[in-house]
Order: sequence, then C-alpha cells, then structure tokens
Amino acid sequence: MEVTYQIGGPETVYRGLDGDEFHSRSHWDGSALVFDTVEHEGGRRIPETTVWTLSEDRNSIHVKRQSAKYGKDSFVTYVRQP
Repeated sequence: MEVTYQIGGPETVYRGLDGDEFHSRSHWDGSALVFDTVEHEGGRRIPETTVWTLSEDRNSIHVKRQSAKYGKDSFVTYVRQP
C-alpha cells in the first residue's frame, strides 16, 4: 500500500489493507514530522498521532506512535545502514 501526504496540506483519506478508512494530516513541529490520523472502524473513530524525529547524528529516525486503539505508545528506531 502506498499513501502520499502533503505536509501542511489538505487531509489525506485512504483505505487500509483491512478496508478501514483513514483520515490523516501531516505537519512540521519544529524538526519533528507529525502525522495526526483518525481511523474509521466499524462506526468508531480511533485517533492516533505519530511523530518522526531525526537523531542528532542523522543516522537514525525515531518513530513514536500514540494510539487510542491499543491504549499504549510504541517506539521504533530505524538505523541508516552503510
């Protein structure tokens, strides 16, 4: 699945692989890229915020996701390979 966002632009609406509809907006908050998404699932609206930050050495990206669906935060780090 491929989704295209316009940072600071209009809302992006798409269907997930499970058929749920997603409404997302993205914007810069300082040096962090923020995605605010609402999943429409079976009549429920489930908010999620994902924040991408680049490490000081510019060799990794940290992704923090806060989702009401799972009730907890998740953290992932992607490290640049040589």
